[in-house]
Amino acid sequence: MKLQKTTILLLFMIFISVVAGVLIVQTSYAKKIPQNYNVLGTMQSVKYGEISMERYYRNGNNVKAFGFYQDGKMKSEYYLTDNSGYSSKYVSYYPNRQIEAKYLRWIEQGAKQYLDEEYFEDGRLRRREGTKVNRWEYYDDNGDPTVIYQRNGDSIKEISYYSGWKKQEEAEFINDIRNGSWIQWDSSGKEIRNEVYTNGVKIK
Repeated sequence: MKLQKTTILLLFMIFISVVAGVLIVQTSYAKKIPQNYNVLGTMQSVKYGEISMERYYRNGNNVKAFGFYQDGKMKSEYYLTDNSGYSSKYVSYYPNRQIEAKYLRWIEQGAKQYLDEEYFEDGRLRRREGTKVNRWEYYDDNGDPTVIYQRNGDSIKEISYYSGWKKQEEAEFINDIRNGSWIQWDSSGKEIRNEVYTNGVKIK
């Protein structure tokens, strides 16, 4: 009987020691997580080029996700910040820490808003558009513009380009209806069209 009590006491002490050890490890690990986010999971992703892993965290309805290159440099970060699942921020980086892409989503006065920006590795703009941006820009792999939209209220001027920053076409619209000048050039720079519209009707 005395031996059984000793054995039971010993097993109980071992159990307490194990539980205490687990709690200490979990507490120590939690302190390393930004803003006490809880770990959702860790994914090894050796199949995805230079990306070594992604780490996910959650705190209530907020979510954070991080991606890393194999050398430990940050590849991407993602934040989901509202109950609707819409408001979010995603940023990805080149290995030199230059921003590769940035996508923002948010709700302002009940309306969905967004801003998308993409960059070349040397920092030059590749693409920019968004609900709050008056100038939408798109560039090819050489950094030359393909099309640029300039917004002024309901009025939009669309400018398209040949390679080498040579204008191909320039047109004005109001609510997607031609309103204003419409000019076209051939690849040599010669003007081949020059017309004027009002509410979709050609007047010149």
